[in-house]
Amino acid sequence: MLNKNLMGRKDAWALMALAGGAAASSPWFAGNPEALWLTAPALAGGSWLGWKKTSQWLSRINTEARENFILPSDPLYPITMGHGGIRLGYTRDHSHPLDVENDLIMRHTAIIGQSGVGKTTLGEFLLWQQIVRNGGFIFIDAKLDFDTRNKLAYMMEITGRGDQFYVLNVSDPENSNTYNPILDGDQDEVASRLLNLLPSAENNPGADYYRQSSNYALTVLVGAMKAANMRYHYGDLTILLQSPRALAELERMIPPGPERATFQVFIDQYKRKPPGGGPIQIDLNQLKQVLGGMSGRIAQFAQGQFGKVFNTYAPEIDLFDIIINGKGLYVMLPTMA
Repeated sequence: MLNKNLMGRKDAWALMALAGGAAASSPWFAGNPEALWLTAPALAGGSWLGWKKTSQWLSRINTEARENFILPSDPLYPITMGHGGIRLGYTRDHSHPLDVENDLIMRHTAIIGQSGVGKTTLGEFLLWQQIVRNGGFIFIDAKLDFDTRNKLAYMMEITGRGDQFYVLNVSDPENSNTYNPILDGDQDEVASRLLNLLPSAENNPGADYYRQSSNYALTVLVGAMKAANMRYHYGDLTILLQSPRALAELERMIPPGPERATFQVFIDQYKRKPPGGGPIQIDLNQLKQVLGGMSGRIAQFAQGQFGKVFNTYAPEIDLFDIIINGKGLYVMLPTMA
């Protein structure tokens, strides 16, 4: 039975050369110098078969095993001079370095694997290279992993960048930097972020009315506070959405201009004349009926542990600053709790 590894054209030529060498050693060719020429192909054929068997023995590739198999790696493309990049690791078949250029790193990448196979370890390896080359990162972790936090802090510290590392952890406010996610951006952007707190109302006209009313109210209020050069947080918005006195005070602080006119139009729809007579004032019940749901959603982030992290006028975490100036942020989400 022929060996399945000796099936190629080169193998056939090598076997024929060995056969020629065997024939040259026959007594019939004794004393015939021309027979010595047959030994050269035999030597080449034997060398080829020996090299092939040796390379197969040294090769780590195993495509037949059901476990711990190693497949041949795809062709590698070295980093172009001057482009820079990050090393993902080494191929398992030949231990060649696998590098990715910066331009390709900007594309979306998925690292898929079961728990415990090394996804976090690979992420830490990539972040270490980014930290060493004075780059920045934002790592959003879906679990409260204090070991990863400590590793990243150590990496930043030993590279002399300890003061550029920030941690966001609403489950442990005492060991978290402060952050105000609604302070930056124009009024439309901030209102859009806050509106994500409400459930979708695509198939519910009634709910969609309150959703659009909340969107309009938030856009007007945030625009008014920005026009008045006010810094604000979740607690301020919660009060404004349910306090006529706070709305009146904000109206007084808005300078003349389109924001003030828009704010006055918004307030007028809630103004009523009291049943017993007197000056026109904001109807608190009407205000709560329309905006009470949004106020309740926002209040969840203005109280408790969320409030300790988010209710600040001077947040320590500035995403724009972190991205532009190459700093580091580790976000610990309590989604596994």
